[in-house]
Amino acid sequence: MVSVISSLRKILTGLYIGISVLCINCSASEKNRSADESTQTTQAVDSVSADSTAQLTLEELEAQKRQQELEQQYIRELSERYQGRANGITTFYSSAQRLFYMGKFQSALYHINKAAEIKETADILALRGSIYLGLGDIEKFTEQWRLALEMDNEVPIPNIPYLIQQLKKEGLIGENYNPQN
Repeated sequence: MVSVISSLRKILTGLYIGISVLCINCSASEKNRSADESTQTTQAVDSVSADSTAQLTLEELEAQKRQQELEQQYIRELSERYQGRANGITTFYSSAQRLFYMGKFQSALYHINKAAEIKETADILALRGSIYLGLGDIEKFTEQWRLALEMDNEVPIPNIPYLIQQLKKEGLIGENYNPQN
């Protein structure tokens, strides 16, 4: 259960960080753009006659407002899309892990592959490797776990003696590995 929470936390954190960075970048660029546009508006007003000043300022204000509305809409859509992806990964990963521990390896493989279609993470690769071990495919087990450990050398290793034995046998973890550490 701890590895489920840890894995889900890593997956969600990665997606939420992406959303946050996008929002922060958009927010910062909006502030910079607003300041630049405000300066440009002031300069335009100073250099144009009184009659055309009102018309230019109104046009610029309307353009600014439309631009801000479009940016806000884009951020909302992007946030919703990433939230949907995060929910999909979580749902498929949790289902795959539950099925794995129930010994339903084919169903677990289906669900983990669905999660991987959304985003391939070290946790997903590790679970897929463990599922392949349950299916008796040592080659794919080794391949998936090797990729997982290359992606994140701190990926949680389930405390399953046979799995740990196979990881040691394949040279993916050290002989002195102790799951209690």
